[in-house]
Amino acid sequence: MIPKLKPCFNHRELLASFRFAHQAIPEFEENFAIAANARYALAFPYGRSCLYAFLKALDLKGEVIMPAYSCVVVANAIAMAGNVPAFADCDKGSFLMDLEKAGQKVTKQTKAIVPTSLFGYPVNIGQIKEFQEKGIYVMQDNALAYRAEWKGKPVAGAGDAALYSMGIGKQLSTITGGMLTTDNEDIYEKVRQFRDRAFFNYTLGTVKKYLYFYAQFAALSNPGYSLTYWLWKNNIIRPFTQYFKPDTIDLPKDFDSFYSSFQANLGLEQLKKLPEIIEKRKAIAAFYHRQLQGLKNISLPPHEDGATYSHFVPRVKNRPFFIEAMAKRGIHVGHHFEYVIPKLNPFAERFPSSCKGPFPSASASAEQVVNIPNFPSLTKSQQHYIVEQVRAVDALM
Repeated sequence: MIPKLKPCFNHRELLASFRFAHQAIPEFEENFAIAANARYALAFPYGRSCLYAFLKALDLKGEVIMPAYSCVVVANAIAMAGNVPAFADCDKGSFLMDLEKAGQKVTKQTKAIVPTSLFGYPVNIGQIKEFQEKGIYVMQDNALAYRAEWKGKPVAGAGDAALYSMGIGKQLSTITGGMLTTDNEDIYEKVRQFRDRAFFNYTLGTVKKYLYFYAQFAALSNPGYSLTYWLWKNNIIRPFTQYFKPDTIDLPKDFDSFYSSFQANLGLEQLKKLPEIIEKRKAIAAFYHRQLQGLKNISLPPHEDGATYSHFVPRVKNRPFFIEAMAKRGIHVGHHFEYVIPKLNPFAERFPSSCKGPFPSASASAEQVVNIPNFPSLTKSQQHYIVEQVRAVDALM
């Protein structure tokens, strides 16, 4: 079975996992900053930890504007840091936050905004500067947008800081992990000091990441994934793969633990591959765009030069049918963010005024978007097979 995601790991990462280097973390941070065209970088256990530390270190307490359609862990971090998430709808027909509507959310209590380059699609960095001119901090959410560009300019260069995620399905993976980048020395020092003072060593967590790393080689292999999918579909391993709890606002128990040298060693190897990883994802997306024209029940995502395609995310009219039909054909199609954050009970109950809708564009994305496999190790034959099956299922819908 073809997995919905697969990190770009091979023997290089396997060898790196046995390497013990005391300076691996600062070396990784330095090299990551260079790759992200930033002056500084700070490693964290999760991308959401970056945002939490940023808000706490700068002592920001108020409203933080973010997309209604995004990863709920962003809203969790905002709330757990003592702030109120203020939600803005997406552009019509787009995955990205409507920055004009976001501007309408600005109040005297607005402290920051989190523009998200979702699925690798770049935000309009020209509009972002308008928020900075009002004294509002801009934290770019680049969790899914390594090296994305807006009109030839790196998205990461706009704003006061940016966060990246290094989870198992991201463009650059260290099993889990996050990185905060900034060009601002004052922000860097405040966040670094907060992290070094407030975070803790979690040895058991590092051991778990070691085990996860070795297990994924078998679990995500083509022959092994059939068993993995069966275990997931029957809710045997699903509790271990959930990234949030739908009934509460919280963060993982190790969200404030230190990033490990083991992960930094993986990251150093991943950075060497990052340009190739991005180019392969873009090439696969271009192939899908060429081969999947003219479908009746499936709308292709935009094809943009500056996008880096962390996912290939068409919209389908009958998502449950499509996902099940593709699974029967040996292809695991996922769906990202099948919710609108302000409609989730914990947020609607705790922040009723900022959760007032409607959010029609966000709702449409939450109901229709699917994730077709586009990881770099997909073979040409697998890509052609996926195209054939997407066309076949479209004809049945």
